[in-house]
Parts: sequence; C-alpha cells; structure tokens
Amino acid sequence: MRNKSVFEKYNIEHLSASSINQFVHDPSYWVFKVMGRNGLVEFDNSVGISAHMGTAVHRALQNNLDGHMHDNPAPYELRDLLKYEWVDDKFKANDCGFDEKQIALAERNSGRMWYNAFTYYESTYLTEPLAIERKIEAFLGDVPIPFVGYLDFEYKNHVRDLKTGGRRVNKPSNDHQRQAAIYREVTNKTVFFDYVTPTESSPHQAIKMDVCEPYHNVPYIDHVLQIAKQMETYLSFSNDIFEVFAQKLPYFDHMYLWSEKNKKAASQLLGGTTQVKGE
Repeated sequence: MRNKSVFEKYNIEHLSASSINQFVHDPSYWVFKVMGRNGLVEFDNSVGISAHMGTAVHRALQNNLDGHMHDNPAPYELRDLLKYEWVDDKFKANDCGFDEKQIALAERNSGRMWYNAFTYYESTYLTEPLAIERKIEAFLGDVPIPFVGYLDFEYKNHVRDLKTGGRRVNKPSNDHQRQAAIYREVTNKTVFFDYVTPTESSPHQAIKMDVCEPYHNVPYIDHVLQIAKQMETYLSFSNDIFEVFAQKLPYFDHMYLWSEKNKKAASQLLGGTTQVKGE
C-alpha cells in the first residue's frame, strides 16, 4: 500500500493535469485552493465567461454526436450554465456577473464553435466514440496518490480533447503537452487536441500527440512526475499550511487563475488581516 504522506494530511486524494499546471503557474494559488477545499479560507470558484462558453460547446457536442446537425445547441447550454433567461426581449441575468454584451457575444461565438466542431467531427467520421467524458484514474511513477482525468472523446486507437479559443495555435502549449502525457501514459493511445475557433478562416485544427516533445530534454511524463514530487515537497515546508502558502508571493498577474475576490482574500491573508474561517 502506498504512503499518501503529506497529500493525505491536506485531504488531497488525487492529482490531475489541471492541478499540475496550476502549481507550475503559481504554487501559491494551488496552495490557496487547497486551503479553500479544507475550509480554511473562502475560495471563489467562479470562472470567466470564456470558460462557460467552452463548457457549453463541450456539452453541446457531447450531447449531439448522433450523426445529425442540430440547431446550434451551444447557446442554450450556455444559458443553462449562466442560469439566465429572456424576459420581455431583455436579459434577466440572475446575477451571473456578465453584462448583456458579454452574453450576446458568447452566445454567438459558442454557436459558431459548436457548428465548426460538429462539422469537423461529422466529416471525419468521429460521431460514434466508444466513450464520452470517461474518467481515468491511475498511479504513475512513485507518486503516492493517483492521477485522475476525463477523456472528452475516446475511440478505439486514440483519444480526442476539444479546446475552444479565439485563434489558431502553432503547437500545443506546455500545459496541453503535460495533459497529453498523462492521457497517453494511462490509455496507451494517441491523443489529439481539437482546437476550435468561432472564425470561418480557421475553424478547426487537429494536432496529433502520438509522441510528446521533450521538455528541456526530459520526457513530458517524467516532467509531470517531477512536478508532482515538487508539490509534495512544497507542502512539506511547514506543518502550518499558512506558512506553506506564504513561502512564495502569489503571481496575481496570472489572469486565468486569480479572481478579484481571491486576490483580495490572499492579499489580506499575507498581510495578517484576514481571519481564518472557523476561528
């Protein structure tokens, strides 16, 4: 039986590509999130409208891979995610935090991305995956807790992961390379990233990840395992989770991690002015 060591102390039952990448970008954010899951600080889980839009396109494609083109279901999925509705030809946002222009643009772009994604999957005979959103879980290397992930679309010999965005990419980012390395290691299948945009000039781009490029001459899966061990070491800095959090200043400029609420709470915590939840 594996020793869960310091991960168990903080109720961390598994790692994922997301947690690995969060730690790489800002260890303080990752620790702050761990504190939030343990009820030690108030953690804001809200995300930007781009994330909601991506989720809507994912849901629409997953729910409609039956070989038939439906009438742009992504905007309807987005409305459900934001929990708002039309009232007297106006938005009733239900305090979702986004204004009318943001929602209208997101509806338009999510509909376009849905169309581009479905058209590509239909034209390349990808409308009958073996599994959709399949959970994978496996121990890798000598990391004492398992890695967990969810495969968007799994086929006989490969896995596909849908990425939504505003522009084409030349190659997968380091974050996506790490995700692909985990998926390949667990499934032993080729991983494809399907980058979908709302534009007509570059609606879709598939990148095959049968062999991940090395990261500074280190295979990506070894790089992932190294990061996992660094996370373990980072948590072992002190028996006090607040000292662990404060050992490095947060990188508040990372717009995809820190919300304004979390930035304020973390800043107050570092200044010693925030009362810990439950005290």
